[in-house]
Amino acid sequence: MAEKLRVLTKEKINVAHDVSQSLQGAATMSDDYFPNTQWTADKVVDGDINQKVSGSSCAITVFAHKSVWLKVQLGKRFNVAYIQIFFRNELRCIDHYYGDDCNSQCGQCKDNAVCNNVTGRCPNGCQNHWTGDRCDECDDGFYNRLCTGVCGNCKKGAYCEKENGYCPNGCINNFKYPFCKECIDGFYNDTCTAQCGHCKGTKTCDKDNGTCISGCEPLFKYPLCQVFHSCAELLESSLVTRLSGSKILPLEIEFQGHLLEFLSILGLQSTISLSIGSLINNESQ
Repeated sequence: MAEKLRVLTKEKINVAHDVSQSLQGAATMSDDYFPNTQWTADKVVDGDINQKVSGSSCAITVFAHKSVWLKVQLGKRFNVAYIQIFFRNELRCIDHYYGDDCNSQCGQCKDNAVCNNVTGRCPNGCQNHWTGDRCDECDDGFYNRLCTGVCGNCKKGAYCEKENGYCPNGCINNFKYPFCKECIDGFYNDTCTAQCGHCKGTKTCDKDNGTCISGCEPLFKYPLCQVFHSCAELLESSLVTRLSGSKILPLEIEFQGHLLEFLSILGLQSTISLSIGSLINNESQ
């Protein structure tokens, strides 16, 4: 029949057996407050009687519980003369925890420093983008759980919400709500102040450089599609598909479905060089 050791306490406990006499047993306790750490029940029978928290030799139960238990299964019957229990001998939380019950975790202290075990304050300040006495909230201009998100271009100089990055009052210029980090359709550049040109189809340009991805509307120059082709460019371009007319009579050019009429042409009859007087869009013909 296995011996049972029952202890009613909420303190940190180290029950040490003499390893040389092979009296170590299997230990369990009512609550494992820090599972998968160095503070588990097996530390009560490891032979280490170091009573300091920093010694990593104690088992820790849930502080808030008024009644807890510890059991040691010795494996066989013993005549027990006395039981000696080694409690911790320093009143502080384990590293990176603080508070009356030591159940509050330290914030993002600079260089991963250990916070004050009573107040939780970081001794050397906070890691980048964190703020507050305990370094547990994002600095202005940053957001998300790790404070790695950078706020967008919020209106009226406001900072974005530190949880989700939304701009509370909307965006400046032509930025897109709610993050205010990219331009709305039809605008481009770093400040979203430049308007897209005469883009073909969707009317939407690249929001970084203004390039019309689908090309330009007729007569406009790629890539920005904001200025017309010159007459000389039209004549020399492969876009010109048909010429008709004579030296002094109207000359017609069929260009991408549009009928263009040059009102007058001056130059040599051999058409080595031409001088264009004026150009109109004559789609009705």
